[in-house]
Amino acid sequence: MSGSLRALFVSFLALFIFSSSLSVNSFAQELGFSEHIARLAKSKLREKAELIDLIAETKDPRVPDLFEDLLDGDLYYIKKTGQIVAIEKVESGYQASDVLSLKSLGVVGKRSVKKIGVNNALRRQLRSYIATFNLSSDEANVRLEAAKALLKAPEASFLPILDTALVAEADADVRSAMVIARSAILLASDDAEQRLVAVNGLRGATDKKVMTLLEQLLLEDGAGNSAEPDERVRQAAEEVLSSLHTQARVYKVMEDLFFGISLGSVLLLAAIGLAITFGVMGVINMAHGEMIMLGAYTTYVVQLLMPNNIGLSLVVAVPAAFLVSGLFGVIIERSVIRFLYGRPLETLLATFGISLMLQQLVRSVFTPLNRSVITPEWMSGSWEVNGMLSLTYNRLYIIFFALAVLFLLIQLLKRTF
Repeated sequence: MSGSLRALFVSFLALFIFSSSLSVNSFAQELGFSEHIARLAKSKLREKAELIDLIAETKDPRVPDLFEDLLDGDLYYIKKTGQIVAIEKVESGYQASDVLSLKSLGVVGKRSVKKIGVNNALRRQLRSYIATFNLSSDEANVRLEAAKALLKAPEASFLPILDTALVAEADADVRSAMVIARSAILLASDDAEQRLVAVNGLRGATDKKVMTLLEQLLLEDGAGNSAEPDERVRQAAEEVLSSLHTQARVYKVMEDLFFGISLGSVLLLAAIGLAITFGVMGVINMAHGEMIMLGAYTTYVVQLLMPNNIGLSLVVAVPAAFLVSGLFGVIIERSVIRFLYGRPLETLLATFGISLMLQQLVRSVFTPLNRSVITPEWMSGSWEVNGMLSLTYNRLYIIFFALAVLFLLIQLLKRTF
């Protein structure tokens, strides 16, 4: 065998051995993970602590979700087979999925599964591992959320994890959140110097939880004595807390302004309709609110017809609501209003009567009970600007929708008159 062929053969052999070792290690890791998971079903609380450590050591990518389910009380096992499943509560039972294959198992009966219980010690252990996983994530937003979560439940056991994560953190926003979380933990330190450093580390923080922590630090007992014995720490805490209260008032004004604008957007749409009706037709329409009501019930009916496509149903409901309200408007104009032009007082009385009729029509069809419209997933939640200001997405969509309708109406009026 020539030297070049021998070298090629050796290279292929080394590559084969390396790939085989990786496969063996991967198989062993999967086998260990599955074995530890299976033991969770019947193990006692003391054994679970050891199992949690062993599961974490596998470094399997499924571990964080598994620990989250276990911490939230969503990890069960099927009584007959011992299969470990993560569940989601639904009306007919539990929607189960296998934690190993991540495949859905459909709905299972409540009596066919049993929860894997944990105590407070195990919860602390789980939170520690979850924080470690999330703070070392490759995604900055995951690390940021993990740091914010630590601020909500500051415990001294998280301090070494934070210190390790801070050394490697390069993202400015994430690093700032970690520093604030670390300072919140140090507020409970026995060392006055560390508490002073912690208070100064909270300067500029924009989170209501920080305000709560500082208020607890300055809390006075029945005799008027502060919980913080050190005068320097008290003064620094009072300064930081005063600054945070000022920021909170500013953000509260901004939040109220946002809510006011979103509510005003709805009233703007109603006012536009009233203004056009009176300005063009000379009619005072007292049934205008009921026309809006018809559009709302149209949305409710569309969602009843599309229960599995709530997000798409809203896209269908918007033009449908305009059409239904417009159709009723045409019927009212043809049957009543056209005979009363030039007599605004009589149109007021007539449309008032029509409004009562429409209200009774809705009561007869839908009953007097309130009917809720489901908010689509893409409109749910809120945009958290910071810990003191969050803007709900549904109100943002209302503002954008009102502006879009106003813009289209302006263009229509400009180009058709």
